[in-house]
Amino acid sequence: SNIVSNLPIGTRLRILERLSNEYIYNNISFPWYKVSFLFDNEEKTGYVSGGFIAQDYHISSENYIFLYGLYKFYSDDGIKFQIRVAENNKEIDKIEYFPVEIADDDYGFDVYLNTAINNGIHIIVTTFLRATCGGGQHNQTTFFFENNKIYEVRSFSNSDSKSLGYSNGKVQLYEWKWRSDDIDEFEGREEYKELVEEYIWSEGELKTIAQI
Repeated sequence: SNIVSNLPIGTRLRILERLSNEYIYNNISFPWYKVSFLFDNEEKTGYVSGGFIAQDYHISSENYIFLYGLYKFYSDDGIKFQIRVAENNKEIDKIEYFPVEIADDDYGFDVYLNTAINNGIHIIVTTFLRATCGGGQHNQTTFFFENNKIYEVRSFSNSDSKSLGYSNGKVQLYEWKWRSDDIDEFEGREEYKELVEEYIWSEGELKTIAQI
């Protein structure tokens, strides 16, 4: 069929219908969607492959648009995801990565401006929830967006029991622990986090400043 419009990155769509037809892009089968959108101040209707629609997004107060979604399927390594940042309908930077583990198809995508490290850094956190007998754990990957560039900072798997914190210009690595020695008892056990290392974020990487 005829091309209705070429939409720039960051265009907002209203999904009207998911079709049974699929389109293979980067080895992943995506459904087609019937959508409506504004183009030259006129509402139009057309069809877009799901491979070009972000799974999630965040618009910052600085008018950056953070977009998140599937990128490509590799038979040996699994599925690669992609984060893109745009401003005024132009791409600023993008990064592709393999999550530590994908489980249960329950993902999270959070973006926030953090001034505890350095003014202007956006922290991007992606998670995949893995259901466990104790409730659930997260596979997590953290990125920083600074000076128009995305950096992959640190990934944690379910078994790591670790997380990052931020305070007084430092990035802090915490490990979650239980106060009880009985690993078979969940009732009454108190969970707490213990500081393991501290870092300074400099020149696009974490630099260790203390060993606790």
